[in-house]
Amino acid sequence: MKASGLVKMIVGLLLIVASLYALFVWPKFWTDFLVMLKAGIPVVVFVVGLVFLLLSFEE
Repeated sequence: MKASGLVKMIVGLLLIVASLYALFVWPKFWTDFLVMLKAGIPVVVFVVGLVFLLLSFEE
């Protein structure tokens, strides 16, 4: 595996961990006007993390 593949894998895993943290730990700190964003942003970050993770295995 090349260095770029390893970097993509690490970035993907970090994004996935950050999105899971945002879904399960962060919601108690959100205010009411961010309720619509509470589920949207972590899901997008999770999908981007999966894309990076899958791209790391392409090489």
